[in-house]
Amino acid sequence: MQKKLFSIIFSVIFALVFFINAFLILSEEEFFIGQDFSWLLSCVLAEFFLVFLCSFFLARFLSYIFLKPLEKIDFENLEHIPYPELKKMLEKIKLENKAVKIQFKHLKRKKQELQSLTQNMNDGLIFISRTGEILSENLSAEKYFANLNLIHNILELKNSQFLELVLKYLKEFKKGKLKSEIRENFTFHYPNNLECELVFSPIFSQKKKFKGMLIVLCDITELKRLQNLRKEFSANVTHELKTPLTSIMASSEMIKNKLVAPQDLPNFVDKIHLESKRLLDMINEILKISFLDETQTLPFHRVNLKEVVERAYKRLELLANQHTIHFELDLEDAYILGIDELLENLVFNLCDNGIKYNHKGGFVKVRLKKLSNFVELSIKDNGIGIPKEFQERVFERFFCVDKSRSKKIGGSGLGLSIVKSVLKLHKASIELKSELGKGSEFKMRFMQNLQKD
Repeated sequence: MQKKLFSIIFSVIFALVFFINAFLILSEEEFFIGQDFSWLLSCVLAEFFLVFLCSFFLARFLSYIFLKPLEKIDFENLEHIPYPELKKMLEKIKLENKAVKIQFKHLKRKKQELQSLTQNMNDGLIFISRTGEILSENLSAEKYFANLNLIHNILELKNSQFLELVLKYLKEFKKGKLKSEIRENFTFHYPNNLECELVFSPIFSQKKKFKGMLIVLCDITELKRLQNLRKEFSANVTHELKTPLTSIMASSEMIKNKLVAPQDLPNFVDKIHLESKRLLDMINEILKISFLDETQTLPFHRVNLKEVVERAYKRLELLANQHTIHFELDLEDAYILGIDELLENLVFNLCDNGIKYNHKGGFVKVRLKKLSNFVELSIKDNGIGIPKEFQERVFERFFCVDKSRSKKIGGSGLGLSIVKSVLKLHKASIELKSELGKGSEFKMRFMQNLQKD
């Protein structure tokens, strides 16, 4: 069909050219007689235009005929190609195409890995150009700024203090005054008073031309809180240890210098003994807290919490009788995986508080029961209670609601902090319910585990 059409077009073009040339030859006599150049010129131009037009359409047609089969070439199967002469070239194109596809997949995978890495980082990342245009940011950066993904330029940020820092270092990097990263501490008051370390890092091209800046936002709120707690703990330890030592030193010096009357000597000895015991208890509790802070995992074994509570009660029975506090035990056999010595210390501290911060004739109720997958331990008293505003702070180290009462009964302010650390080690939870003048209740839940040693 294509060959026939090709022959017809050539025949038509040849016939037209022959007809025009014959017509011109027959008109020569008239041309030379009449000297009508304009008519002859028109005929020549018409012949030229017709030949050009036919050649144009012929070229389009031939291009279509020759190139159309190439569009249907299957690079996966080059056995059947319309032009065998092109086979070597097509095989080379096939290999290049395969290499490009592999490289593209590799780059795409690397890009996805980088995006996944940056989007899941705890630190915020913001890339900006030398003009302040935000090129990219991750999800962590959005917790510092509202609608960051809708902002196109750093100048649109509403945090003026942060913006001032960014523009300052952007300007200095542009001028070449700074070549390496800069670190600054910054507080984001909105929305959650986040303490942050900002890292401003310049980005240069291969020709050492400044192209933009990377801003890293590291949340150091928890780190700052722990640093403050450490400082506060050190200050409290120094103060709490100094107080009984001062009392011991003063009493012993008075005895040494014979400034104490013989009849008062027993009182001074009792005072030294009491303060020494208080000092020793405090040191032991500090050591326990340090041990629990530094210990992440310890070998657990199967523990019967009922036996743990009973042992703690025997240690406190005499103290309870001295304060006329009635103990009520409602205990089931309940097993968990844990460390019995630490668990006994936990029960002892809570029951000890229930006795010391109670009224004469009061009670301490200890209840232990199994709840499906959990074991619930509840210690309740009808003592003085804890004011609502202090209930979140009672687990802090050295915190005392009534310092004068704690000093009088020998409290160190570390008991509940130890309780919290032991529970954390056992991955257990605690709930406090208390009302001033009516008492307190501590409910703890441990994961029940019946696996035997």
